[in-house]
Amino acid sequence: MLSTQVFNSFAQRQSNGIIKLLAYGVFFGGAYGCAWHQWKGGQQKQLYEKVENEITEWKPVSINGLNASRYPWVQNIRNWEYKLVKLYGYFRDERFFVRREREGRDGFLVFAPFVTALQFNDTEQDPEQTTKSQVMVNLGWVPKDNISDIQMGQEPIGTTTYDNVPHNEDDDQLTGFNRNIANMEEDYQMPFVEFVGMVRKGEEEDILKGRRNWPREGVYNYIDLWFMSRLYRSFNLTDSSAAYIERLVQEYDEESANLYPIPATKDNFDKPLPTPQTHQAYSLFFGLSSIMSLALLAIRR
Repeated sequence: MLSTQVFNSFAQRQSNGIIKLLAYGVFFGGAYGCAWHQWKGGQQKQLYEKVENEITEWKPVSINGLNASRYPWVQNIRNWEYKLVKLYGYFRDERFFVRREREGRDGFLVFAPFVTALQFNDTEQDPEQTTKSQVMVNLGWVPKDNISDIQMGQEPIGTTTYDNVPHNEDDDQLTGFNRNIANMEEDYQMPFVEFVGMVRKGEEEDILKGRRNWPREGVYNYIDLWFMSRLYRSFNLTDSSAAYIERLVQEYDEESANLYPIPATKDNFDKPLPTPQTHQAYSLFFGLSSIMSLALLAIRR
């Protein structure tokens, strides 16, 4: 009988020790998680405010001349990410769709390759051979039910004339464009476009966030610039896979315009995850876990 009591007492002390150890672990882990998510949430909030200020000020950097051939953000993406730029050139008649939910609605981000510079490589085999410097552009978002509204060459972007683009008097040797620019792949002249966008990094596969691509099935859940650049045979593979451009407008009324894809504004640009609200939710969870562990320690004393 005495030995049983001694064993039960020993087992109870051991159990209390394990519970206390676990409670201390939850307390310190919860406190660290709460503080970390508060810090990261603050950083994300500052980033969102920075982007909103960039769009509000609307002072894009013009990308022309040599920069239209070798993009300046390639060497220093951290300094260029989320900066506004103005690009000149033409869209190729190809589209790429990446699944993206917005406000609880299923839909797609619509991408298109945008040519910013040409290089003519006259050879005996192909006297009209050209290499194109191009960047992927996120034209905007379209609901799943309206994906059939996306037609080649009919995006709501105003065209311009080459006279309005910074260039040399007769022929711009840096961009390769001239006053009689012709598309070497088609029989008609390409519409010349200028637009403002924001420099963005591509995304990486993240199964926990549901971001995994299935190329054989034609299902794309994250922005894989390396895959897109190879798919559209980008001559400047390193540059085109370093970043993409998210097209921006200062104001957009979806109901009155009724045009797809819907371009980004300061309120609906494609926000990097996790959002400040997500960090706040995790911070609250870890904070409550830490408080509950303290309560458990107080009860077990």
